[in-house]
Amino acid sequence: MKKILALVSVLLLLSTGALAASDSYVLLEIDGLVGVFLESDTDNPKYVTDIVVLSLPSGDREMLSEGIRVDGEEALREILEDLGS
Repeated sequence: MKKILALVSVLLLLSTGALAASDSYVLLEIDGLVGVFLESDTDNPKYVTDIVVLSLPSGDREMLSEGIRVDGEEALREILEDLGS
């Protein structure tokens, strides 16, 4: 269910123009959740998912602490789907 909610939320943001298909993003932890940031502005999240970081495997948590760089809408959807499952 979390996977579907995260994916639906990102699709809504993409369809409203809040996120652009060609942008580069960075996924980082924010307040214990996975946040989606524009690569050019990692201080202000464009969106905060409902994916709880502590529920992720240790390898994913470690990557999030450093930032997971994602290019484009399709890659963003895929990584959020993976993290949310």
